[in-house]
Amino acid sequence: MRRAGLAVVVCAICACMALAQPDDRVAAQAVNGVHAQQGRRGTSSVRASAIPAGAARRWRKMPSPNTSLDDQLLGVSCKGPDWCMAVGYSATGPFPAYLVLTEAWNGRSWSVVSYSGLPDSAFQYLNGISCVSRNWCMAVGRYFPGGTGSNLAELWNGSSWSQTPTPDVSSNDQLDAISCVTVSFCMAVGDGAGTLTEVWNGSAWSLVPSPDAGSRPSSDQARGVSCTSPGFCMMLDRYDSGPVQKTAIDLWNGASWSALRTPNPGPATNSLNGVYCLSARSCAAVGAESRSLRDATALVENWNGLSWSVEPMPSEIASDYLLNVACTTDRRCAAVGDRITRGFPGEMRTLAESSRDNIWLFGRTASPSPTGSALNDVSCGSTSLGHTYCVAVGYRGTRKGTATLAERY
Repeated sequence: MRRAGLAVVVCAICACMALAQPDDRVAAQAVNGVHAQQGRRGTSSVRASAIPAGAARRWRKMPSPNTSLDDQLLGVSCKGPDWCMAVGYSATGPFPAYLVLTEAWNGRSWSVVSYSGLPDSAFQYLNGISCVSRNWCMAVGRYFPGGTGSNLAELWNGSSWSQTPTPDVSSNDQLDAISCVTVSFCMAVGDGAGTLTEVWNGSAWSLVPSPDAGSRPSSDQARGVSCTSPGFCMMLDRYDSGPVQKTAIDLWNGASWSALRTPNPGPATNSLNGVYCLSARSCAAVGAESRSLRDATALVENWNGLSWSVEPMPSEIASDYLLNVACTTDRRCAAVGDRITRGFPGEMRTLAESSRDNIWLFGRTASPSPTGSALNDVSCGSTSLGHTYCVAVGYRGTRKGTATLAERY
């Protein structure tokens, strides 16, 4: 799982979690000295509507089931306020094995969706999901057949999951994010021996050459992707440039990727984790930038069709880290992640921010656990009456591990 920044599934992280999450959402935060988790990140399309004016709305906790002592939801995609599909992992056994976890929201409650699993792999998880309809979703992640890392893609047909074979380029491959425009076009990104991009044509996956921004391609990690058509996608890439971690953004024109000029305001760390595009002229990307290991500040960059620019952000705590974003209009977005409170050692809490007319405000989340919690992904849309809804998923710390977390507003 790339959400926090883990390369392998079993390893110790901070006190708020007993085991590292397989996703990079945990690892990315660990890079900033906060914790380990990578993310993210599936992208779902939404209809335009306005998030209500005024102060950011309060998020409410949605009870979600668990199947083990270490569960986490990493990606979510909604096709209405009464239907969402979330993916992640569940850890089982005395020596934890990570198995795919999928859950569905029916407007009233979350329930575990049956997943047969892959018998030849003790470690398997899904990082991101993108749904075209309630009867068609594609989710991506990683599994370990024969002990080597391999890409994993699963197709939802409305009643069950089935694996769709994906090509590999190394023994350490992982798909972290996906964006589907139709059942005949999806773009998935991740990393192995550098950035990794694959395209779905309705029947099979194929590799697409992608650029590596770093001098050491092995340091490049594609973190997020968002497409508005088969001819337009944005991809986020994180790489090492000497002692500084930087971010790059690449544009897909329907035939190839090309690198764009990307601001990197942080002198120590720059990481963009999630991206959402409404059109070829409107995208938002979120993450964090920092001057040292414990002073991460939320980072938001906007695309206007010509260039990327940094947006001013509020900062009230020691460390803010945004993992994903969803938008309903050019100036209405919701971003989620986690925060480390002031003091030592600091408490990790869920973080949500929303924008109105390009002004970002803190949201009030449930922050359900004193032992750590985070929101990994968010999906927003509008009802037939024009009301906006958002659903976010992640995890909350428990005395013995982690449990799934879902919130909405």
